[in-house]
Amino acid sequence: MSEDTLVNFEYEERIIAFIDILGFKALIEETNTNSQENNNEAIAKLISIYRNIKRLLLKQVEELIEEVKVTSFSDCLVISLPVNQKDGLFDLALALLHFQGEIFNKFNVLIRGGITHGKLIHQDDFLFGPAMNRAYELESQFAKNPRIIIDPDLLNAKFQYLKNQTDPEEIDELKNELESLFEGDFSILKHDQDDYYYIDYLITFQAEMDDPEIDFPKYIRQLESLELSNNEPSLASKFAWITEKITHQINYLDSLSLDGST
Repeated sequence: MSEDTLVNFEYEERIIAFIDILGFKALIEETNTNSQENNNEAIAKLISIYRNIKRLLLKQVEELIEEVKVTSFSDCLVISLPVNQKDGLFDLALALLHFQGEIFNKFNVLIRGGITHGKLIHQDDFLFGPAMNRAYELESQFAKNPRIIIDPDLLNAKFQYLKNQTDPEEIDELKNELESLFEGDFSILKHDQDDYYYIDYLITFQAEMDDPEIDFPKYIRQLESLELSNNEPSLASKFAWITEKITHQINYLDSLSLDGST
């Protein structure tokens, strides 16, 4: 690539999600033991999980989002799309809801991340900008638990844009997008105790299952087992956060077991 080409690069206004695959560092540590045979098996397992996670992510985002760009490196994933793309935030949130639910269901893998908007260059060879810095900050400093949080500035910008809009058709489209994100028992975004909204893969994933009556109870028990089987102090608060969010579902399943319904 020539220097002239680089000079022509300009920031775009994009929505960006920065995602960290939790537990990936522990999997890497398993590839560096005194047993080469065990290392080879662990490396094969790591590569298989990583390939499948990338495949599932690409499947979800490419089916739902136009003009999407995806970059992966180490245990991190970055997705971006034009900020003015119709239903862009909803499509991204829905894709990541599916992604979170599926990779946990299939691989017992959890993720954490942040979604924001702003100036970004996202090309095959270059990925940087203030929006990238902010998305990383949200993931590393504020998400804390296994959740993808939404930057309040992004949500405020959405509502402000709606307030200033005069085109009736545009107003209806924006209202529909926001209602799909926030309203109803199976809304994609849920409000957390620290005032951040996060993508609710814990409960809302039920509405996306093919056979929720059978699959969702199994999913809840799988989530519950994280805290029950965990003996790592550094992960205790993260798993406790999940258990707190699904307490109602756990209690309901326990009641069915007690009265012999399951």
